[in-house]
Amino acid sequence: MVGFLFWGFACTTSQATVRAARHTAPRALCYGPPVELYALLPRLEMMTPELPQPERDDAERLLAILARAASAAPQGFFMETDDPSEAPEASPALTPADEARELNRLVELLGRRAARAVPFAVAGRARLAELAGAPSEAQRLLADLNTRLSMAGF
Repeated sequence: MVGFLFWGFACTTSQATVRAARHTAPRALCYGPPVELYALLPRLEMMTPELPQPERDDAERLLAILARAASAAPQGFFMETDDPSEAPEASPALTPADEARELNRLVELLGRRAARAVPFAVAGRARLAELAGAPSEAQRLLADLNTRLSMAGF
């Protein structure tokens, strides 16, 4: 095996090739096509009835926060009508700090309780990553959420 120094690391030739490929591969090949949070919310809503009662309340609160964030999406995904008079009344908006605090609390509760509640915690973590300005981490978490939902049959 031939070894050499690659970006400060002692590597074999095959390790260096893999590292170079990781750093030069197009983003779509690394993470797959981008997944939008608003597209996954209906699938999460279908999972809500399967949760036990304490987790169901927390999951519904989390979904309400995520739906409010997703309603700012340019597509207007949640609007079933174009008539603004028929739009649901918006709940009071949270400041980003209040939203992050509430999301942290819900993610902590949902991540520790029932295994079926873990996808909700992952969705909350993805939103927290967006709020923190880490879009690549948010995309990684949304891809993980998409996989978890598919594995659960949703």
